[in-house]
Amino acid sequence: MEKNLHPSIYFFTGRLALLVAAALVFIIISVQVEASSLRIAFGQWRGKESSVGYYENGASRTLIKRNAADPEISPNGDQIAFTLYGENGSRTIALCSIPNGKITRLRVSGGNSYGPRWSTDGKSLLYSKYVGGKRWLAAIYDIASGREKIITPAKGGVPAPNDLFSPFFSADGKSFWAQDM
Repeated sequence: MEKNLHPSIYFFTGRLALLVAAALVFIIISVQVEASSLRIAFGQWRGKESSVGYYENGASRTLIKRNAADPEISPNGDQIAFTLYGENGSRTIALCSIPNGKITRLRVSGGNSYGPRWSTDGKSLLYSKYVGGKRWLAAIYDIASGREKIITPAKGGVPAPNDLFSPFFSADGKSFWAQDM
């Protein structure tokens, strides 16, 4: 059974399929399935404009109208973490309250952080960060304290030469995975 969730997203019984519209809209989604509801946060790009939308129980709406990407729904389902783009091309991490749409920028250092991913307990965010104008590393932001910690990969006490991209927490939340291109 097919049900239209959004002009570019369709739900087929048992799976989610993405369709690219003729206007070259690119969509990335975060899906949270609970016994009582299906929740989807999705980022859309139309040309140079990006936005974040939200779908729940048959209704979709745009939560962040511009300069937003990489959404992920919090484990408790009340917030979306996302990348907020500045007018000058900078990127930072922000939260959007799902009930009221209020946006809060997190106090992360520097001007190039992207791709936030929630910890399983919802107490922290993991994301990519450009550090010292030299390399990409992972950073963890503690929601309660507002503190950011840069994670430097090391082998035998010596910093590893590879950058880290697109980190995400392991299922148990005790470690993380990242690309090292």
